[in-house]
Amino acid sequence: MLLYHYTSVECLESIWRSKKLRFSPAKNTNDFFERFKTFVLTQDTFMCDGYPLDRDQFDNFDEKIREELNNYKQVSFSYDYNNGMKGYASPMMWGQYAWRKNKVGSWQNGVCLAIDSEKIKEPAFKIYSNKIFYNSVIDTPRVENIDYTKEGAAALFVARNIHAYFFTKHKHWEHENEYRYM
Repeated sequence: MLLYHYTSVECLESIWRSKKLRFSPAKNTNDFFERFKTFVLTQDTFMCDGYPLDRDQFDNFDEKIREELNNYKQVSFSYDYNNGMKGYASPMMWGQYAWRKNKVGSWQNGVCLAIDSEKIKEPAFKIYSNKIFYNSVIDTPRVENIDYTKEGAAALFVARNIHAYFFTKHKHWEHENEYRYM
């Protein structure tokens, strides 16, 4: 499948020299719902080995989840639209991601790279990739059935909810026709 990456000329220079795409912090997206990821703490969250705990014994697990979410980085692409339009031909995508101000504040033309997904050499670390699912309602993951006292519990929670956090966006963004690597 062909994937299309819109970027500035400045970024193209870096990509061309290194032959690598840079992953950006997932928390830096322009989508409000993605930038401020949420979760719901349920009563079950406050259980350990089958016994209820008070909230003061919670040990800042919510902060550990936020830290884990902030560890994720992404690179985003478009792909060909169902209506036949090629992924490189979206005027909105050109305006939103390629045509932008450079470091000195001048408007600058951008580029759209076409990349064969079959030829992408994935990094040595764990990678997730998928098309984005667009929905009119964004579900909030619930912290439940997890022993927060165990090492790696926050990472386990995020991994269980990887699709909800990183591969689901509000339908108002469906014009991006996004494919993402995390």
